[in-house]
Amino acid sequence: MHQHTAPGGARRPTGREEFIAVAQLLSLCERYSIIEDSLALCRLELGELREGPPNIFRVQMNNAEAEKRLATRFPSRESTKIRAMGRPPTAGDDPEIIRLFADIRDRISPLGEGTFTFYRPAVLAEALSVADRTISMLDRTLPTDWSIGPYTLEQFWRFWAVLSGLTMSQRMAATAVIAFLAPACAPLNTPLVEMSPASLIAQVSAISGLTEKVAASIVSDLTYDPQLKGTDIMFQPLVVAGDRCVVMPSIIEGSNAERNLIALWNKKPDRKSVYDTLSPKKEALFLTELSQMFREEHLHVKPRVKIGDLTDADLVVWCMRERMCLIIQAKWLYGPDSILEVLSHDRQLQAGAEQARVALDWVASHPEDFLRRCEMTPGPINGVFACVISKVGAPTCYAFSADIPIVDIREFEAALHRPTRIPDIHRRLLKGVSGVALLGPAEEFEIDVPPIKFVKLGYSI
Repeated sequence: MHQHTAPGGARRPTGREEFIAVAQLLSLCERYSIIEDSLALCRLELGELREGPPNIFRVQMNNAEAEKRLATRFPSRESTKIRAMGRPPTAGDDPEIIRLFADIRDRISPLGEGTFTFYRPAVLAEALSVADRTISMLDRTLPTDWSIGPYTLEQFWRFWAVLSGLTMSQRMAATAVIAFLAPACAPLNTPLVEMSPASLIAQVSAISGLTEKVAASIVSDLTYDPQLKGTDIMFQPLVVAGDRCVVMPSIIEGSNAERNLIALWNKKPDRKSVYDTLSPKKEALFLTELSQMFREEHLHVKPRVKIGDLTDADLVVWCMRERMCLIIQAKWLYGPDSILEVLSHDRQLQAGAEQARVALDWVASHPEDFLRRCEMTPGPINGVFACVISKVGAPTCYAFSADIPIVDIREFEAALHRPTRIPDIHRRLLKGVSGVALLGPAEEFEIDVPPIKFVKLGYSI
């Protein structure tokens, strides 16, 4: 097995039961989002936790529509993608994935009861090709030359491609074992990739072309730290077990990697200052994107307008022909992937609507000052409208204002028809939204999880 350090520094082997404990912890990732969402519904008094049969817990909904409302506008559930990886590739899946799976399946050899192995280097190049194409389809909204100091986003993506190739080949081997060689072992919850951190760094560096220093910085960021508040293994998927680094493949393949990395930077004390520096750059990109939607001659666009000493209007669109304006509050949040995150982001979007309300009231009381700050010609203001636009993380019906629509960027683009008339934009946006009262804060509680089965799958590196 592996080596642990005993008290006093002596080396001792990791026992089977200790390793199984790590495997059981990581296996919960495949059900993590489902469990968390179920608990969140209970905390929010939208459901009740019921036990039956013993040690099996289910959530009974108090409001059958509540979960539907919260789930309808998730960008793409990581848990859904992870669950889909539990089956072998079949007809209709990507042909390259089917070929990779067949190649891996043919290379698996049994070593004894419940133990199998395969030679991973023989399939790694093929797995990397599939991983590269899969990664190219992920949400990637930020410029790849952005740097947090030790590495750029471009370097992170090169690292992530290699890690994805390593874990994809391991996960497919485990699936092949269950599907074709050892069906009695199902459910298999331990297709773990395990190697020393030094070996992982060396392999990633050799394959990706990154320096070992860069690879080590990324490994450090992605290594699970139980002392870091608000993190979990979706954000930090590398778990230390003795002198080994262990990772659950489905967590890598199912990850919304950019979203999780940016959220992690916001949580880590040694990355927080860099995250705070990058945040205004994100806003500038978003405002530029929005400004480019209003290129007609009769429109004037002004970013970051001070609303007295009360707040800022992120973007003001002024129609010179009709002397009307649209005040936009722009929010670039990282995409939510749990009910609690959705609600947290809804509250931030709701706060944006409250900022817009303050701006509308101030403009009504200070029209001349507002025109001066926007560098517009003096005169009457015939109409003032407002909206909140989310770049990432679509709002649900729990983010709602009766006359200030809260929408995502796609809904806003759909409401733009030329020639652009601000009242028409506002009317179309209002027509597409509806809402209910915001939910209350969550209450914390714990849940026991039943044990799982364990199968050992090794490989040569």
